[in-house]
Amino acid sequence: MEGELSDPTRPPDYRAAAAGIADAVAAPQWVLKSILISPGRRSAVLNGRAIKKGEQLDNQVTVLDILPGSVLLKGAEGEFSVNLLPTTVKMPVNSGSPVQ
Repeated sequence: MEGELSDPTRPPDYRAAAAGIADAVAAPQWVLKSILISPGRRSAVLNGRAIKKGEQLDNQVTVLDILPGSVLLKGAEGEFSVNLLPTTVKMPVNSGSPVQ
């Protein structure tokens, strides 16, 4: 790109990073908002839509199971789960005395 001035504050690999961002935006995002489990049914809210076991989602993904903390899905790439809470849970620092 002749004649274009370079921005001295722009990182050297700016174009590669921008391409990576575009790829990340294109990937589907899964947002699990809630899970309801009762003796008669299991349902969840995934991407703002109520779902149940066995349901086929718009993008060729099937709901395999609804568990207490996650939903198990199967797509073209195989099985994967979407967690209701982050996988890392912060624990309180042990003060040296046992928790009663």
